Amino acid sequence: MLLVAPSRKRIVAHAGSIALLLLLLLFFAACGGPKPKPFVSFYYWKSNYKLQANEIKALQDNRVQQLYVRYFDIVYDEQLKMAIPAAPIRFAKADVACPIVPVVFVKNKVFEQLDSTAVDSLSEHTLALLNQINKAAGIKARALQIDCNWTSKTAPRYFYFLRLLRQKLDAHEDGGTFASLTMLMSTIRLHQVKYADQQGVPPVDKGVLMFYNMGEMNTSDISSIYNRSTSQKYLAALNSYRLPLDVALPIFAWGMQMREGIIIALLNKMDLRDFQQKDEFAMLRENRFKAMKSFFKGGYYFKEGDEVKVEQVSEQSLKDMADDLKANYPNHFQQVIFYDLDSVNLSRYNQTVFQKTIDRL
Repeated sequence: MLLVAPSRKRIVAHAGSIALLLLLLLFFAACGGPKPKPFVSFYYWKSNYKLQANEIKALQDNRVQQLYVRYFDIVYDEQLKMAIPAAPIRFAKADVACPIVPVVFVKNKVFEQLDSTAVDSLSEHTLALLNQINKAAGIKARALQIDCNWTSKTAPRYFYFLRLLRQKLDAHEDGGTFASLTMLMSTIRLHQVKYADQQGVPPVDKGVLMFYNMGEMNTSDISSIYNRSTSQKYLAALNSYRLPLDVALPIFAWGMQMREGIIIALLNKMDLRDFQQKDEFAMLRENRFKAMKSFFKGGYYFKEGDEVKVEQVSEQSLKDMADDLKANYPNHFQQVIFYDLDSVNLSRYNQTVFQKTIDRL
C-alpha cells in the first residue's frame, strides 16, 4: 500500500528501523541512484460512484494504488446559520475497484462563519459521516484528504479543524473505518505556497499541490485552468515549502458561453470536439467559436452570435507542467493525482499520457 503516515509518538519503538532507513536513503542519494517514479492516481468527483469500463481500464493500466474519491462537500447554510454536508456520495461495496482515499471539500465560507465551538462540532459530524459512508461500502481507509482554499483570515479555524481531525483519528473515534496510522492530507494552492508566511502551512502529514485553476474565469484568450507563464511566477517558492507535497494535474475541460462580452454559462465537460460542427459554430481562432444560429446543444441554449471560449489541457501542456515542477521541486513527488477520472476526460487523451507525464518528473 502506498500511503504510510509519517512517524508519530505512537511508533517511537521503531526509531531504530527508521534511522536505518534514513541512512540507506542518504547512501543511495549520495550514490546518485535514480529516484523512483511517482505513482499515478486519480480524483473521482461524482456523487454516484459507478466506474465505466474505460475508467476501470485506466486504473488497471496505470497500476493505481488508491483512488481519491470526493465523499461530500461542506457548505454554509445561510438560513440555518450552520455548516451542512452537501451531495454525499452513493456507492455499494461491490463497486469498489481499488483502495479509496476519502476527500472532503470544505467551502472557505464555512470557516469565515463558524466560531471554535462550532468547529469542534463540525469535526465530530464530519468524521461521523465519513465513518457512515465507509461502513456502508466496507472501506477501511488509510488516508483522508481535506480540500479547502483557505485564506490568511480563515487559516486559524481551518487549521484548528485539521488538528481536531488528527486527534480524533489518533484516538480511533472513527468507528474503525480508518487505519491506525491514517495520513491526513490537505490541498495546497499555488498562492498558498508563494505566500506561506501570510497564509500559513496546514498541520497535516502531506500537502497536495493543486496545479490548475490558476486564475479567474475570463473572456480573454488566457486559460483559467492552466497558463504556463502564470504558474512560473509561483514555482520558485516550492523548494522551500515546509510540507511534503504530492501534485494534482488537470485533465478536465470546459467551455465558457459568452454573450455581449459577458460569461453567462460554464459548459462543463464540453471541449473542442463539441464545437467543430461547421453548421453550428464558426471557428474564430484556436479556442474560440461563434454560434451561427440559435439552437440547443448539450442542454444549453445558444443564441446566434454567442461566443464560446474552450479551455482544455493538451498533452504538451502536461509535459510542460511536469518539466517545470521537476525543475523547481527536487524533493520528488510520491504521486501524481489527475483530476478527474471520467470517461469524457479520458477520451481526450492517448492513454499513455499518464505514464509519459510521470516519466518526466
